[in-house]
Amino acid sequence: AMETGSVAYVYKDPETGMSVEIVGWKGKETVRAYVPKNERLHYLRLMGADTTMFEVNKFEEKKEKDKERKEARENRDDANGDNNEVMDDTDEDAKVTADNDDQKQ
Repeated sequence: AMETGSVAYVYKDPETGMSVEIVGWKGKETVRAYVPKNERLHYLRLMGADTTMFEVNKFEEKKEKDKERKEARENRDDANGDNNEVMDDTDEDAKVTADNDDQKQ
């Protein structure tokens, strides 16, 4: 068995002959490549790995989250019997002011 410690990984593409050299660490039961976070996908692509699980369209993701939030809000409003009346902050302020005026009299 190989000892624990630093290692050099060398990947050589059999088709093109291109080599990629990466440093890493071999633990007791694991190995880890030391690659900057923002370069990980680049290295995986160089080595021909499938990266589709990491690629996310942030605009589509936001649109989907917004849609889910809207549906949840509508479901919550329906469950509460809300008739979708909109009360803005100025209506609430007017109500509080009127209540305070009634208490003063």
